[in-house]
Amino acid sequence: MKGITSEILVLLGATPADFIIISMGVSVVMFTVFLYRQFKAVSKKYQILNTNHMALWVMVAPDSVKWHHTGEYHIDIKALAELGKARNKISGD
Repeated sequence: MKGITSEILVLLGATPADFIIISMGVSVVMFTVFLYRQFKAVSKKYQILNTNHMALWVMVAPDSVKWHHTGEYHIDIKALAELGKARNKISGD
């Protein structure tokens, strides 16, 4: 905190407690920026994982993937179970 910030605080007649409060504030801002960057990195990894998951289900069992009007999807377990039964009947014959 050397430089312009400390000179401004000295000109304003800041006490040592003010310097401590300012340094704590700077630490909180830096930690918040660090957490935001970590969140963005994890969010990007999750998006890649989610895309791969959806692509796998579309390739393996396209009838079990149900799309919502919002663009989200879910795996219909009942349709998947019926698909498994149908495949077992075919392979069992």
